Amino acid sequence: MVAAMLSDKRFAEIKKAVGNPFDNGDPFGMSPDEYLAKLDFETGSDDVLDQYLQKASGMHSKPVRASAEKWLKELTAIDFNNISDISNHRFALTVEKVDRFKLGNHGEDTFAVLTYPGAIVPDELSPERKYSGDYYPHTAFISLRMGEVSHSHLDPESSKAATLASPGQPPYLVLPIGQVQKKPKGETDDEFENTDYVLVIDAITTSHPVWLIYDRNAEDDLGEPQNIHPDEQPLVFKELGKNFDAVQVFPSIQKWFDYYNNLDFTQMLKSMQETGITGPIKAKEIAISEAKKLLLE
Repeated sequence: MVAAMLSDKRFAEIKKAVGNPFDNGDPFGMSPDEYLAKLDFETGSDDVLDQYLQKASGMHSKPVRASAEKWLKELTAIDFNNISDISNHRFALTVEKVDRFKLGNHGEDTFAVLTYPGAIVPDELSPERKYSGDYYPHTAFISLRMGEVSHSHLDPESSKAATLASPGQPPYLVLPIGQVQKKPKGETDDEFENTDYVLVIDAITTSHPVWLIYDRNAEDDLGEPQNIHPDEQPLVFKELGKNFDAVQVFPSIQKWFDYYNNLDFTQMLKSMQETGITGPIKAKEIAISEAKKLLLE
């Protein structure tokens, strides 16, 4: 028989009955055997014991998330050329210390971005060169390129001008932020569902435009990569009539921050329609030395 879900009331009763193992009058605390014996008696079954232990450990492990708006404001002042500053700022997203970013409401849907830079998994640098000399992967940025073109390293003639986002091309060097999510308006945060879009920020263009990239290799529910064609998936933004592989949603991170609490979704849709790109986009690690070359030109 499957045990019923452990209620907060029953959890509190068990917690009070077993007591604090370090506060029983003994300077050395309660022995582990004694404490587990009490837990076994009070919970009455392995299922309830497991639920109690999971609930108890979760009480002290839930992080207090920082404001996404504050994080975004701080990002507007960071020098993207400074690998230490941008990597440290990105680290807060990696360890999930930042709350969801607002991406606006439209009709019955609310859009947001779950902070998770690993939402898009880049191909690794060439194994024979990786970690040799100054050929280390950048700790904040990845590169994007249309199609199956290999870009393990830049061609000699490559330059900042050649890699600036141009019509029909996604931004080349980007800062991944997280997974785009949507939910019916009025529902709780638990109702958010992942889409196959990942929000990234153009690292090269001075204003740092904000883009959505469709991940054709998004992981399934079991964490396995799958080959997805956007034309065969439900529309994320119905008004666009298709799932583009890349769209620009804001012309700059400053614009996103300035209107953060009053986002104009109609204007966002217009921008997406005007900048929509179709075609597979490959993500790949980029060496620190190559990223520096692009950013300093």
